[in-house]
Amino acid sequence: MSTETAIGLAIAAVLLITILRASVKILPEYQRGVLFRLGRVTGEPRGPGLILIIPIVDRLLRVSLRTVTTASPEMTAPARATRNQGSHAGLASQSPRRSMPSPPRVNASAIQTRRPTRSLRKSAPPSVAKSG
Repeated sequence: MSTETAIGLAIAAVLLITILRASVKILPEYQRGVLFRLGRVTGEPRGPGLILIIPIVDRLLRVSLRTVTTASPEMTAPARATRNQGSHAGLASQSPRRSMPSPPRVNASAIQTRRPTRSLRKSAPPSVAKSG
C-alpha cells in the first residue's frame, strides 16, 4: 500500500466519522425534536431517544417539555384593619415553544377602569341624620 493511498483512506475515514457524528442526535426523556428538512417540518415531533438525521439537509430543533417554576417575593395584603397577611407564591409556566406565536400586546391606555357603583362606606340611617 502506497503512502498516497494510506493518506486518502485516513482522510476518508475522518470524513466518514465526522458525518456519522453529525447525523446522530440523542434526545433525553424531557425533550422532543422537530425535524426540518430544507426548512420545512417533516412529520410529527421525534423522540425521546436516538434520532438519525442527514447532515446539512436536516436540522433538529429541540423543544423542552419541562415546567419551569420561579419563586416570587413575599407580598403583603391587608387581611383585616389590624394586621397584614403575608403570602408566598410560586409561578409555573411551560417552557417557551418557538413554533407558537407570542400573545398580542395590550395597550395599557386602552383599558378602561370600572368605578364602583355604590360607596363602600355605610351611610347613617335616616332617623339618626334627622335628629341632629
